[in-house]
Amino acid sequence: MPERICVFCQREVDAWLPWEHPAAALSEFIVRLDTIGSNVKRFWCPHCRSHDRERHLRLYLDRLDILPKLRGGHVLHVAPEGHLRHYIASHEFPLLIRGDLNPTEDSIQRVDLQSLEFPDAAFDLVICNHVLEHVEELPQALSELYRVLQQGGRLICQTPYSERLSKTFEEPALQMSADRLFFYGQEDHVRLFGANILDHFTNAGFVSRLRPHAEVLPDIDPERYGVNEREPFFDVVVPTEVGRRRWRNPHVRRFIGARA
Repeated sequence: MPERICVFCQREVDAWLPWEHPAAALSEFIVRLDTIGSNVKRFWCPHCRSHDRERHLRLYLDRLDILPKLRGGHVLHVAPEGHLRHYIASHEFPLLIRGDLNPTEDSIQRVDLQSLEFPDAAFDLVICNHVLEHVEELPQALSELYRVLQQGGRLICQTPYSERLSKTFEEPALQMSADRLFFYGQEDHVRLFGANILDHFTNAGFVSRLRPHAEVLPDIDPERYGVNEREPFFDVVVPTEVGRRRWRNPHVRRFIGARA
């Protein structure tokens, strides 16, 4: 068994702790669909309580050199993960907004992905990891995310999905918590994305692809770092039009001044 280490607290780990919500992992529907998401057996770091998704995303960010390349850029972090939020803040972006539909502290402002109160092309990067499965009006949310990103801007939005579903499974009649837990894997999820997951982003105007762990992180042992090697990096980008940028318009400048 390889030595384990947490990328956030840098402490050695004897064993990763499982997710304390085993019911979803026992759903026959989720299991039979071979759903890709968190590895519920390697979920928590026993020392700092970082979870597998934020550890994995940090590894992806570091390997692809995404944050250093955005020096001077503007970032929106939706539903900010506890450890990842501090790591992103350490890069000292001139504008870093943390948002959530239901903020729990003053440093997080209310943000509704279906109606973003930001100017066009306000951000270089939006992170809303494992959020889209919670959003009621997905096309509207993706349209808004496209609008607030500058050309060449990146959207990071890992989410559970199943390649065994030809299309995203979304049934409005499934309103009971037990139904959503069984079919979607969690009581507050409203869909389970299928093999057509990239179509949702393409329809909104993005250029996107799934970059496998083995392609980006071939030397990263998933057990050692407590991540799910089956979860790819969602590389979702607003295409760039040669010779034209929507960035740094006067509305963005006024917005920055108001928020700084």
